[in-house]
Amino acid sequence: MLVIQSALINAGVAIASWLTFATLFSNSSLQWRVFFSAIVLALCFFIPETPRWLVSRGRHEEARAVIAQFADTTEDDLLVEGQLQEILDNVKEENLNETSWSDTFHNKSEYCLLRSLAALYTSMRSFADVDSLSSDA
Repeated sequence: MLVIQSALINAGVAIASWLTFATLFSNSSLQWRVFFSAIVLALCFFIPETPRWLVSRGRHEEARAVIAQFADTTEDDLLVEGQLQEILDNVKEENLNETSWSDTFHNKSEYCLLRSLAALYTSMRSFADVDSLSSDA
């Protein structure tokens, strides 16, 4: 799984480098941005909502249809019923213990600072790895 992630990061850096080269003589910085925006905009129309999001909005029948489509089966299948029930249970349980992202950093636990530092370190390492691939050194 890590190899796939690294390969995709390298592919992204390569695509960005080629786009920079292709728009080297343009006067506007908008040209390289239009390419990615057009791809994302075109693909957004083909991506269905996740069953979890649909259930959280109370759209259970649509969630059932999406699960059936992903499982390549009918909506009456036991697999679809089981998956939908599992999602319903998880969303119901999460709504009971609703928290926010700020609770992560305002926690009075002694491990809160350590968690934050570990996340910061991991993020910085990722940025350093990608930057080292594209630098001239």
